[in-house]
Amino acid sequence: MAELNGNHTRKSLISLLKTYERDLQLSIKSITDYLEENGMSDISSDVGATNLSLPPTAPTSVLEARQNLISSAYTIQQIATEPAEYIPYLAIHYQVLSCFQWLIRFNILPIIPLTGSISYGEIAEIAKVSEDQLRRVIRMVITSNLLAEPSPNQVAHNAVSSTFVKQPGFMSWAKFMITYSAPTAASFADASEKWGDTVKKNETAFNVAFSTDKPFFDYLAQSAELTETFAAYMKSVQGSYGTSLKHLVNGFDWDGLGEATVVDVGGSTCASSIALADAYPSLQFVVQDLPDTIKNAPAVLSKQPASIQARIKTQPYDFFTVQKHHDADVYMLRMILHDWPAEIAINILKNQLPALRASYPRSRLLVMDTVLPTPGSDSASIVDEALLRVRDLTMMQTFNSKEREVGDFIDIFSKAADEHGYLYLKSISKPVGSVMSIMEVGYRPYPL
Repeated sequence: MAELNGNHTRKSLISLLKTYERDLQLSIKSITDYLEENGMSDISSDVGATNLSLPPTAPTSVLEARQNLISSAYTIQQIATEPAEYIPYLAIHYQVLSCFQWLIRFNILPIIPLTGSISYGEIAEIAKVSEDQLRRVIRMVITSNLLAEPSPNQVAHNAVSSTFVKQPGFMSWAKFMITYSAPTAASFADASEKWGDTVKKNETAFNVAFSTDKPFFDYLAQSAELTETFAAYMKSVQGSYGTSLKHLVNGFDWDGLGEATVVDVGGSTCASSIALADAYPSLQFVVQDLPDTIKNAPAVLSKQPASIQARIKTQPYDFFTVQKHHDADVYMLRMILHDWPAEIAINILKNQLPALRASYPRSRLLVMDTVLPTPGSDSASIVDEALLRVRDLTMMQTFNSKEREVGDFIDIFSKAADEHGYLYLKSISKPVGSVMSIMEVGYRPYPL
């Protein structure tokens, strides 16, 4: 698929438009063919919006076509927009965010019935807000495909807005974003001006936004309510399609391992291993985490079928110490390294070397983490890249941490060496729809 970015090889405007026109046509045909072949051609839209929701079981080619459709449409909009229109369009984004924050603050969305409609006056009376402000706020967010006005002065849910009511986790995500993430991002320039190029955990945009000298998690720990809010937010994010365990299950050739043992390093309460065990009966698992975390795993496993319970063992382990389980085929680190600066990530990897050496050459590391695309490359669509860079900026603004490019990972892998051998990147792939990539990392001993 064609891609437009600041470093893209220059093409004529006509050539670019024709390329994206072709991309759109091919993507739409792939999606509509799938819908018609599976008896879904008569799917109707909610009031005021048409949203394409493909089942997660749809073929990868169809899911990829949907991603290409989004990216091509977005890029065509960029091409068609005059340079002088950049700021007016930017104003749309921040006003939509402001209005969304207003709706969440005054708990407007649950007041609107899931079927039928309600007047602005009725909503204002229930919420105890200004009817004039309410009307103007809702009419702004309608332009972003949130809510609908099916008849004059009547408000109704559409597919997007109803999700916030039907799925409490989605609402938790929204509340955390507007309460913490947005104010933190807005304070980024102030933090840079105050502290410059710092890596301290208490010299961040978050610290400026909330006038605290405590690191993020220490600040949350002051309040049970804040801790609960963050936990609900994380549960919702981790349950989203971008971080779905489906990408782990389908994104690597697990069948190719045959009868094998997988060590899930930092595996918490076994979610990853349960998903893999369900899909691949030939695999055995050892889930490792800190004692206070891993002690909760048996209760989770007890709810699984006996065939899964029998293939998952748990083991207390701190990945800041040398790996204690040898003779495994895969040592998996999912969403582990991105939390740590390079020197600590290198030490985590070094601690796995003795185990990798003990079962060489069949052993390998599997690292699943966010990998930022190289600027100017075609490794990600412009929309995917934007979403990944949101994650990177959030890490910087909240923790003075970062997401890494593939070159950064190659660097820390190469530095995770001892007197016997070293690590190297064997392969990398990004499953369609995933915000993370899967990196297969090999171990190689030095020649004798």
